Amino acid sequence: TQTQLDLEFNRVEKQAQMKGNTIPPSDRKQIKKELLDTLINRELLYQESQKKGYIVQPAELDSEFEAIKARFADRQGFNQALTDMNISETDFKEQVKRGLSIQKLLEKEIYEKLVVTAEESRSFYDNNPNFFEKPEQVRASHILIKVAEDDDEEKKAAARQKIEEVLEKVTAGEDFGRLARTYSEGPSRTQGGDLGYFDRRKMVKPFSDAAFRLQPGEVSPRVKTRFGYHLITVVDRQPETKLAYADIKPRLVDSLKKKKMQDAIGAYVKEVKSNATIKLLSS
Repeated sequence: TQTQLDLEFNRVEKQAQMKGNTIPPSDRKQIKKELLDTLINRELLYQESQKKGYIVQPAELDSEFEAIKARFADRQGFNQALTDMNISETDFKEQVKRGLSIQKLLEKEIYEKLVVTAEESRSFYDNNPNFFEKPEQVRASHILIKVAEDDDEEKKAAARQKIEEVLEKVTAGEDFGRLARTYSEGPSRTQGGDLGYFDRRKMVKPFSDAAFRLQPGEVSPRVKTRFGYHLITVVDRQPETKLAYADIKPRLVDSLKKKKMQDAIGAYVKEVKSNATIKLLSS
């Protein structure tokens, strides 16, 4: 119905606004056309799921609905989301039910029938080595004294003095983790500054450069990033490795099946459409 189409467009518009964007007037007609096609496809798949007997049991629906609500901080946040989408809880629950029916249909009629041969998975592994390379990693801890780029020189000087005082304690042999819990102003302070394993790309460049120069047990001098001043110690290093085919094969096969799934869904929808009567009663 027009109401359903308006709801979908409102959802897309809200998503754009949340990202700080607006939908240009020149694009609105095309977007509505694409949304209408999506709604038609969804309706066709739902009808097909009912013809083939893929019924959602009340317990299944309740479980999925509770899982969706659990993604929100509280009931108020969930209710606000419904308000933003301009939809009642009853209608939203019906949408969830229909979605689960379609999911069952696609899993049984398409996904479970797809096959990825050993030759296909091995060929993908051999021809895409960059997907399976695990870069060099370090496990490090840090102590952070925060200072902003636009803080005045007095605050920066105080932060430098504080981090140097902590460095003196580290150099004197005091425990790095205990000092992090006492002095660090970063979120990892409760873990004794432990940041876990990371590769060079996961941290800002000055931090990564300093961390990857260290050997296990070494402590860096003062390091400046946009977050403030750091002391870094490396606990462990792991060299660059390549995931073995045998280890990655189950996940690789699943990934390749999901890729095939996209093409298969398109073909399936096209087949269902060819057997359907679709009338647009207004433009």
